Amino acid sequence: MTPTGRSTELAAIAAAVAWLVASCNYQLSPNPAGVGSSTGPAVVAPSPTILRVTSTPLTAEQAAPPSRIASPIASPSASFGSPATVPAAPCSDRAFFVDDVTIRDNTLVMPGDPFVKIWRLRNDGTCTWDATYAAGFIGGDRMDAASLVHLTTSVPPGSAIELAVDMTAPDQAGAYQGFWKLIGKNEKYFGIGANGEVSFWVKIVVPLLPTPTGVLAPTITPTASVTPRATPETVSAGLVSLTIGMRFDLDTGGIDLPSGSDVSLLEATPGAISLVPTGGALLSRYGPPPDPPSPSHCQALELNNTAIPLSSLSIEELVCYRTVDGRLGYFRVEGLDGYLGIAYFTWGP
Repeated sequence: MTPTGRSTELAAIAAAVAWLVASCNYQLSPNPAGVGSSTGPAVVAPSPTILRVTSTPLTAEQAAPPSRIASPIASPSASFGSPATVPAAPCSDRAFFVDDVTIRDNTLVMPGDPFVKIWRLRNDGTCTWDATYAAGFIGGDRMDAASLVHLTTSVPPGSAIELAVDMTAPDQAGAYQGFWKLIGKNEKYFGIGANGEVSFWVKIVVPLLPTPTGVLAPTITPTASVTPRATPETVSAGLVSLTIGMRFDLDTGGIDLPSGSDVSLLEATPGAISLVPTGGALLSRYGPPPDPPSPSHCQALELNNTAIPLSSLSIEELVCYRTVDGRLGYFRVEGLDGYLGIAYFTWGP
């Protein structure tokens, strides 16, 4: 059966049912002649006409009442009535070097003497430094300091702290320098500079103490004073870690001085880091260890002003040099992990 036929059939059934209901409720109007009395003619109500509707039986599926499926009620949005939550951007760590409170560069410290190095650093990042932050030793001379020194106070952005580290001067004469950085969130190292990548340092000079006078050892003989020195006199020596952009004076051990620097660590192109002689200084590879060169060995080399790529150096390799002031010397490569660590020895004239 087509949908149109079925609709017609249902309409006919509905009309028949309505007629039957009306018939059952039918009432005769009052009979003025006395219906039902013996004096008047009987009035017989007309028999109702029965409307018979024939139809094709409905299938079980058609006869079934329409399914009542409740429409799902939309649940209110979780953000209804409240602003969306936006994750906060992670903070950043960076320090700014303000001053050396104690032990400025090249301070004389007697052999074996303890001292306290204090840096004044400002929090130039957006994170607050707390007790989870620490100063960490990263290279050079540690000078008996703890490798990790935790902060003892909270330092919000824009505030400064005086960071103190206990150290002890080495027993041997020479220039000594240690490099440090801060350790922040997720144990990530950071320092000073525009990008927070530059380390801060401590640098001291341990002097060569003169021989005491007034007391003569009983073993001294008249010929002892004319015994030639077995090794040339060293006027400057020490360990230093050079980072990109740092200038170094091999005559004095000074870093980033206005003049007199002999070498610089430069990055001409990304990843191409080289040790570059500056100011007229000269360099030349000497050879592998174990035998260090003498002044005559270095003087015999063809010293030149050609830069030495860091990628071509190896640990314990030896390099001779002539400084801007005309002094000969050599250095031994001690570290190549993102910086150049050297142990240098500069001889007198």
